[in-house]
Amino acid sequence: MAPRGAEGARRRGSAAAGAGGARRGTFDCKHTFISPSRASRRMAGSPQESALELRTELVEVLKQLNRAEMEGEGEVIGLESEELRHFLARGPLPTLSDGELGQALRVLVGNGFARMLDDPEYAWNRGRIVGERFTITSAGKEFLVRQIQRIGRV
Repeated sequence: MAPRGAEGARRRGSAAAGAGGARRGTFDCKHTFISPSRASRRMAGSPQESALELRTELVEVLKQLNRAEMEGEGEVIGLESEELRHFLARGPLPTLSDGELGQALRVLVGNGFARMLDDPEYAWNRGRIVGERFTITSAGKEFLVRQIQRIGRV
C-alpha cells in the first residue's frame, strides 16, 4: 500500500528530486554540446571532404609522433594515446575525440606508418611505467615528408 498524506508527498518529492528535481512523468535530459567544427566534421558533405579530414588528422598524428621521437633520444620511445590526444588538443586538433584518434592510429598502424609498442617500460622522464604506445616508422616519415612538401608547410 502506498503511503498517503504528507509523508507520501515527501517520499514522492524526494524521489523526483533524486531524478534531477523533475516532476512526475518527466525526466532529466542532459544535452551534450557539440562544437560547430566537430559537428561539421561528423557531417562531411562528400567522401573527398571526409578523406581530406582524415588525411589532416593522420598528418598531425605523424607530426606529433615524429616530434616525440626526435625529442626523446635515449628515453622510452613512443607516445601513449592519451599523451598524443593531449598534445593534439593543445594545438592543431582541439576537438579530436578518442574515437577519431583511435581510428587514425589504426589506419597508421595498418598501413605501416606507425608501430604499436606494448612492452611495459619505466620512463624516467615521465616518472611512471608506460604501456601501449605508438611510434613513427620510416614509411611514416616518408609519408609525412611527402605530405608536408605537397601542402607546403610544416
